[in-house]
Amino acid sequence: MASFATLLLRVGRQFDWGEAAQDILDAWREEQEGASLDPQITETLDAWLGETNFKTNYYKDCVRSAGKAA
Repeated sequence: MASFATLLLRVGRQFDWGEAAQDILDAWREEQEGASLDPQITETLDAWLGETNFKTNYYKDCVRSAGKAA
């Protein structure tokens, strides 16, 4: 996303709407930060990642996927 933001700002400055581009990026950042702090999402992720077999299953799936790709 950083490369898109850089492109948007460069193009915006080139065509004299750099301030509007910055406003869009600021609004997007605020929205993303707000979504990540939603207590329901945080609780769900904590519960999911806290499962005892999460790491075991996650790594098994990664190894299995890597084997299929090879």
